[in-house]
Amino acid sequence: MDVALSMTNYLFSKEEYEEKNLIFSPLSIQAALAVMDAGSDGRTSFSPSSDLTPLITSPL
Repeated sequence: MDVALSMTNYLFSKEEYEEKNLIFSPLSIQAALAVMDAGSDGRTSFSPSSDLTPLITSPL
């Protein structure tokens, strides 16, 4: 759950979201990361999930 909370802090600290309403579920991000981990194999499976944070939040 640390990754989801870290991502929440990252999103809410961005200036572009300061005056906007944002609905965000850390639990859904944790679930998505768990599914990605379950489907990965080898080196990817052992990578810390926090390495994925910039990749997931970049399109936002």
